Amino acid sequence: MHLRANLLSHLIVLSRTDFHDKTDVWRQLRHILYAPDSENKTISQLRHYPQDISRTAMIESLPLASVGVGSMSKLATRFTLFILVVVMLSSLYLSWSTERGLGDLVVEDHVIERPNGRTVHFSVYRPRQPDYGKPLPCVVTIHGISGSRDMMSPYSIELARRNFTVVAVDLAGHGVSEEKFGFAEFPEVIDDVYAAVEYIQTTIPNVNSTHYGVLGHSLGAGIALYLQNAPIRPASTVIIGGGMGQDFGADGPVINTTTPSNLMIASGTYDELVSVELAIQTLRNATGLEDAETGVTYGSFAAGTARKLVFSATNHLFEVSDSVLVGASVDWLVRSLQGNSSIISTLDPSQQIYGYRELGNALVSASVLLTVFPLFSLAYPFVSSRFDLSTGHSSHMKSEEKRRYLYSVILGLLGGAFLLVSFLAGFGFEFAGIRLVPVSFGTSIALYALIMLLMVGLLSRSLLGKKPALQNALAPTTREILVGALSAGILGGWCLFWSWFGSEVFGLQSMIGVSVVRPIGQLRLVYSILLTLPLLCLFYAEDLWLNSIEDISSRPTSTEQWIRSSLGVLALRLTGLLIVLGVLYVPFLAGIRFGFVMFIALLMLPFVLLVGLNTLYTVWMGKTSGNRVAAIVFNAFLIALVVAGTFQLV
Repeated sequence: MHLRANLLSHLIVLSRTDFHDKTDVWRQLRHILYAPDSENKTISQLRHYPQDISRTAMIESLPLASVGVGSMSKLATRFTLFILVVVMLSSLYLSWSTERGLGDLVVEDHVIERPNGRTVHFSVYRPRQPDYGKPLPCVVTIHGISGSRDMMSPYSIELARRNFTVVAVDLAGHGVSEEKFGFAEFPEVIDDVYAAVEYIQTTIPNVNSTHYGVLGHSLGAGIALYLQNAPIRPASTVIIGGGMGQDFGADGPVINTTTPSNLMIASGTYDELVSVELAIQTLRNATGLEDAETGVTYGSFAAGTARKLVFSATNHLFEVSDSVLVGASVDWLVRSLQGNSSIISTLDPSQQIYGYRELGNALVSASVLLTVFPLFSLAYPFVSSRFDLSTGHSSHMKSEEKRRYLYSVILGLLGGAFLLVSFLAGFGFEFAGIRLVPVSFGTSIALYALIMLLMVGLLSRSLLGKKPALQNALAPTTREILVGALSAGILGGWCLFWSWFGSEVFGLQSMIGVSVVRPIGQLRLVYSILLTLPLLCLFYAEDLWLNSIEDISSRPTSTEQWIRSSLGVLALRLTGLLIVLGVLYVPFLAGIRFGFVMFIALLMLPFVLLVGLNTLYTVWMGKTSGNRVAAIVFNAFLIALVVAGTFQLV
């Protein structure tokens, strides 16, 4: 009886650990325990069993008190998941309440259909109890390319808090818009924006029917200038990080001393697309003064000739949430639309609350992505047990350390260069009407995936040798593929659920993708699935790359090893990519411009974060389960979801 109890205790300890081969060990130990002659067996006899009993020495050294370790680990995992969900829900509420001015604003979503059948989606922000004393002037906020009305919320919130009715529009193909975006349809896009303003001015009470302003960022700045040709011209215009130079060709909107009315120009000093010199020259064109300076108001608000240039130490991506630019824009629109003296009686432009919303959104996104780690630790054992899967240690051949470093840096450099080339080529294909997936840059991503698959395969053979390349490559069984894909499906469904929850329950559009219950969300989900297919090639190549650096299916025995292993792989994976970005950004910071290439470099910045996250997912899933398929499938779907849910339909 003593032996039976001892065996049982060790059986429990082993079953609670995460060894890759625990299923077979469980089965064999149970056979020993309940065999007719089990009383005559000793623990040392376990060594006579095949490969699974290689851990017997570890089993013998475990005390009976260790029985609770496994359950504590699972409890800690569940508790971590619970805490992240609580943070997520709290952050969703913080973001939702801030968008409504902490109770002072009303936010409504609208959809209208123009006479030509085009639909326009927009949100209206207005004060719950305005104290302006007369009909509120309207301001339309217009986002840039690959953005949405949600990105302009900092401006929309702060303007609505100061007695404006704000119309935030989703341009065609962006956000929840079901229209296609293309420069051939650009005149229709401009008319869509004006139709939204006209609708609000004529249908919502207490809104000035003729007096309105426009604020646009990047592409939206250009559209703001084109609104000067609308039936009723805006009385004030703010352009941020766009609408300057020859962005729209020689026939683009003209900026001079009278057009547009009351113009404020704003940009980041590190804007990748608008140089400081170009912004200053635009101010000089607008004022007619060759010595016009930054931060000075020229002209007259009453005459419509007011002009000003504002800079802030930010880049193109963060201009939409920069407190200096938000405050300056609010100040300008109050003075130009409500009267120069109104700035004294209105809420100080520097008193801003939108930052709480930005914090909430950041915490929501981070929490959703972080929950993947504990959720996988709970989901994979559940799925694998249903299929009686015992995932053994994947084959791995370690190469010389210097050779692995060289291999990784070369791959990173070439990968970054090919990413840049793929984006440029894909953009050209889409402009010519050639596209694999009707989502902007979907063709670029698919092209990059195929190039990386070929490049990693060739370089692995040439730099590491044919034998290590073949041995480190993934060759899963059918059951491993099934379990890995199902586990990845649980993670993907989890992300889709929170996308739906944030969009439909809290009305936020900043989650991953678009709510799948909406027609546009269903369409984007289909595109995500289509884009997942070529991305499987990319992450199969990534798996070979990372497994050649580190045995990603071997479980570390301590927290220190976990950290060293994860950070080591992450550093090697990102080194080459960061060098490519440095080659682009160091000359840029020194004043050397690469034109449209910097737009692609701008897109590469968030891509680096995604690559880093994908790398951590790969290491975590491989080392906790021994199954490398799950990370390949989930990473492919996640990137596809981000691309199809973020970029515009074309």
